[in-house]
Amino acid sequence: MENSQTIDISDVEQYLYCALKSNNGYEASKFVLSIEDKTQLNAHIKIELIKGILSKNSNSKEEIEWVLDTLENIQVGSDELYH
Repeated sequence: MENSQTIDISDVEQYLYCALKSNNGYEASKFVLSIEDKTQLNAHIKIELIKGILSKNSNSKEEIEWVLDTLENIQVGSDELYH
């Protein structure tokens, strides 16, 4: 994903799912956030990123601010609620 020009959102979803299941959610979330300009992150992916960031025992002030800002500004359509 790092060297791709564009990234399919389903690839990001699978990557985060596997990382969270294997207790690597924090590292995977930080990686996805570092390349987020290559893909459009939907509400579901943002929630998964939040789970990954918060899976670490302690977070920096910047990480907590990102989580709070993301939660405050998240737009969830009715079609995304059941994915």
